[in-house]
Amino acid sequence: MLQCLIRKKNHHKCIVFLTFETIFSAAIVVTTVSPVSGITENSVTLTCNVSATYPPVASVTWEFGGSRIDNSPGGRYHGGNVSTPSLTITNLQMTDQGNYTCSGTNLYDSQQVNVYLTLNGKQNSLLYVNEIVTYTLA
Repeated sequence: MLQCLIRKKNHHKCIVFLTFETIFSAAIVVTTVSPVSGITENSVTLTCNVSATYPPVASVTWEFGGSRIDNSPGGRYHGGNVSTPSLTITNLQMTDQGNYTCSGTNLYDSQQVNVYLTLNGKQNSLLYVNEIVTYTLA
């Protein structure tokens, strides 16, 4: 913007105002699918899609029952990080049922979504054997 002010006749003073705009989206978007159903002793994946333009996604975390999930190698939880935001739970137990929270964060924003996991007991196949026993009395 250019603005000129007249101070005296035939004398002008001009002031130049420069405006700089930063054009980027600081927002982070986190989406999911809920509810999710699983069967005990099996595995399930809780979906978490995290995206940001600039700055990029800095962290992805999951919580269950108000506590952060430990997804370190060797445990029942896999993924749930920046490279693999969705969380896979192996060897499901009835105590795994409930509300999970996926959070995505970048330098300027943090968003979260909830995923509800419902569980059913393992469906076993039962084998019935009919046996006829004959006794001979002497």
